[in-house]
Amino acid sequence: MSRAVIAELLALQQLDLDSERAGIEADALRRELENDVPTRAARAALQKATQAAAVRAREVREAEAALEDTQARIQRQETRLYAGGTPLKELSALQQEIAHLNAQRASQEDALLAAMEASEAAQRTVAQRRDALDAAMRAQGADRAQLATKLAGAEARLADLRTRRDAKAVPLPPDALARYESLRRTRGGRAIAEVKGGTCQTCRVSLTTATLQRARAGSEFVPCSNCGRILYVP
Repeated sequence: MSRAVIAELLALQQLDLDSERAGIEADALRRELENDVPTRAARAALQKATQAAAVRAREVREAEAALEDTQARIQRQETRLYAGGTPLKELSALQQEIAHLNAQRASQEDALLAAMEASEAAQRTVAQRRDALDAAMRAQGADRAQLATKLAGAEARLADLRTRRDAKAVPLPPDALARYESLRRTRGGRAIAEVKGGTCQTCRVSLTTATLQRARAGSEFVPCSNCGRILYVP
């Protein structure tokens, strides 16, 4: 096993690491493109405002119906009062009932006015929420275009890295490549560790003189005594 092969494995490892990073970036961009949080929140706010406006409109209709019923009762009782023929002992009760109905009508008119004001405010909120949704949809359109461009770039980089990686792996000895792949799976994607200043640059452990001499010779795979990765001495 030559140092040149180990150097090629180190270069292969860098391509693998770069490919992983490009793949992670592409996946994140895809998820972001699929994410509809801004418009989803705006749609939910509009739906809530619309439901609240429907409740307020119903309250207006109910207040109007109650007021109309009271006005009809007042009209019937006043017709009886002024039509004559009502026994004297019933006149006082009839007048009291009309007075009570008039007071009730005044209260209902106030309630109807408040309901109408609340309904108008709810309708304004609906309009505001609809405008917010329109703005969110416009903003999302621009953001999605930018994200799509970034994703296309990330996918192009990933494809290029994989092509270069495959090309570099082809001439490597099969046994060396198999050892590299095995270590890479069990060592967090890093099978080769550079040595600088007598130290493994991956786990930062100082190496013995004997280990350094064997790694420098490059006649075999020499593992780091601490992390087990194949050592490469430039």
